[in-house]
Amino acid sequence: PESAHDGGREDEGWELRALARCHAQAVELAGRNLIAEKVGEVAASHILRWAEQAPLAHIYRQAETIRTLAEPLPELHRVLSSRMQKLSLRKLDAKQLLGFVLVLFDFREHGFALLDARLECRLVQELCVSVQAW
Repeated sequence: PESAHDGGREDEGWELRALARCHAQAVELAGRNLIAEKVGEVAASHILRWAEQAPLAHIYRQAETIRTLAEPLPELHRVLSSRMQKLSLRKLDAKQLLGFVLVLFDFREHGFALLDARLECRLVQELCVSVQAW
């Protein structure tokens, strides 16, 4: 079984991958009327909570898993978009701001847009401030 350690290095993605497998299996079993749909809903709620709380770096490193969950869990897009909108860009240091941009563009490249006009405007403003400060 998958554990929280991978060759001595913490593997922050094990939880999301385990939840994704649990959700997929619950949906399949519920489709066969072997278990209640509620089991899949519980797994989905844990995935959404992970997306609400995980550090941006973890979201970036788990982008592939998140993208595979986008179709069966359309709420995931709403949760991540809302989270990106709520982030205070002014509080991010240069490395964190870079991580934020990487998350946005990685998802966009794969058809999972989190960047809307309002967020793009905020991001451009913050990048300009950062460049001036540099």
